[in-house]
Amino acid sequence: MTHEATAFLEHTLGAERVVVLDGECVDHADYYEHVLRDLIRRVSGGGLSMTHFAGSEGAPRRLTLAIDEGEPHTFEAEGNTDWLDSAAVVGAVNLLLGKKGDSRQLVEYHGDEFGQESGWVLVEPAELCALLEFGLHENPTISLCFGPGQRLTPVSEDRGGDGPEPWEYALLAL
Repeated sequence: MTHEATAFLEHTLGAERVVVLDGECVDHADYYEHVLRDLIRRVSGGGLSMTHFAGSEGAPRRLTLAIDEGEPHTFEAEGNTDWLDSAAVVGAVNLLLGKKGDSRQLVEYHGDEFGQESGWVLVEPAELCALLEFGLHENPTISLCFGPGQRLTPVSEDRGGDGPEPWEYALLAL
């Protein structure tokens, strides 16, 4: 078994549901349209599509998107940068999925295998549980992002002690 997160996820979910993106890919708010349209389609195996997009440049950028003809949602992403605001994207997509009653969630992951890239998956709760277990037992350097202010730092940064650490709490919450 490999300790790389991408190989683990491709084996677990199928390579077609794992997306690796260069984080430096949005020179303007309009660039988000292509990036998000492709990301949503690919992580869902073609099961979801972005059906609305509008973006305005600024600091912050204001982006509006809809999935599968659902209600559009406007969110803010970091402006004045060419780096994808992954936490804002994850938060917005997961909000839209939740409004649809979809139990899956978009997760961004980082590990030692990446430079400025990051990996993206859309996972069911059981698949997320497997990913958390992988982080706890196989790859202590992986970090996961579930939305703004919701980044699970690497297991290797856990401090020890008597009680559960953040990764254990995340697993228990499922």
